[in-house]
Amino acid sequence: MHQQGNGTPPEGSQTEPFKIPEWLDALLAEAKGSPEEMQKLARFQIHAELAKGYLELDSRLGKSLSVPDRSAGAALRAAFWEKAGKPKTKEGYSVAKEENSAAFIEAAYNANLTEEQAAAFHKTLKFIGGERIPEGYGPAGTAA
Repeated sequence: MHQQGNGTPPEGSQTEPFKIPEWLDALLAEAKGSPEEMQKLARFQIHAELAKGYLELDSRLGKSLSVPDRSAGAALRAAFWEKAGKPKTKEGYSVAKEENSAAFIEAAYNANLTEEQAAAFHKTLKFIGGERIPEGYGPAGTAA
């Protein structure tokens, strides 16, 4: 059984000792939690605080977005990027309607850019291109 009020930080830790509330000490009697886990739980002095914290966390879970790792399937990765704001199709980008945008749209879609990112990036590229390409020249600096 844990000794109440004797939460000792792990060796080499710079954290202060913490007090384990009586209710938590009874709960952890059979648990094999790490000192770090016990310190996190020790901040709840009464059951109601823990319950309130749990309910708050639970309400946020459905709204959070977890980045799938590289081993995740294509469908899971596609769902993530769609939730992040990537259009379902290349035609979903607002700049897709602009002339000479096919290569940009292809790159934006393959890079999983959101609509907002693609629009901002496209606007910046047009600005930079407009400053660097002399008048009278077509795409990529060719004579018009």
